[in-house]
Amino acid sequence: MTYSLGENPSFQTYGVVDTGTDLTCRNVVHDTLTLAASSTSDIDGGKVAFPKTLFGCADKTTGYFVPEGSGIVGLGRAVVSGSGTISTPLVKTDNDNYYHVTLAAIRVGDKRMQFNFDGWPIEEGNTVIDSGSRLTILPQGVYFKVESEVIAKIKSCQARITRAFSLWYASESIESLGAPIITLHFRNNAHVKLNPMNTFILVSSGRVCFGFRPMMRSVSLKGNLAQVNLLVGFDLQNNIVSFKPTDCTMF
Repeated sequence: MTYSLGENPSFQTYGVVDTGTDLTCRNVVHDTLTLAASSTSDIDGGKVAFPKTLFGCADKTTGYFVPEGSGIVGLGRAVVSGSGTISTPLVKTDNDNYYHVTLAAIRVGDKRMQFNFDGWPIEEGNTVIDSGSRLTILPQGVYFKVESEVIAKIKSCQARITRAFSLWYASESIESLGAPIITLHFRNNAHVKLNPMNTFILVSSGRVCFGFRPMMRSVSLKGNLAQVNLLVGFDLQNNIVSFKPTDCTMF
């Protein structure tokens, strides 16, 4: 996203919006952060300013960012409402730096799988909404069940397994793959449907990779690929996060 720093004069730069970063900054200062409002907003001038925003310099970071990026923008509360909006409670945990929700189950096509391990109760706050990570990360036990169902549902071409992306297909496009809808079932009957563009990535000509990865951890991450064409709002006053299907090309 593009944003402006400072006032009289201000300068425009580019950064990654992140709701789940581990950055630690030094050389901290305050300044005004200005964002362009959405096309559906009635804000005067089409811009909204946040005075006294905290900025810092991080000199020991890891991760993959586009060369044009100037940093990470960490954002707080916003409210999403209207037709089609679904909401699930935010869960307080020992680490309040992240937005935790509870993922109860995952459905691949018509096959539903509970998000638990060896019959244990579902852990509250088991998923982080992370807009700074590209992929969705699942615990290994859950991931391989999901992967097996995806492989069973895709009939157009043969599945391939590599280390970089656990599952990929030799396909010229995501559309031609015939991938199933994956639904994330959160608490409070919040069912978020992920289209193939939310779950697969065309990484090169003729190579489409699954946008989920396994990891040896109990907490999962819902990455930004799974948030494409969704308005995501964090209402910290009411402790809920909301999702609304949206055509983001209209903004």
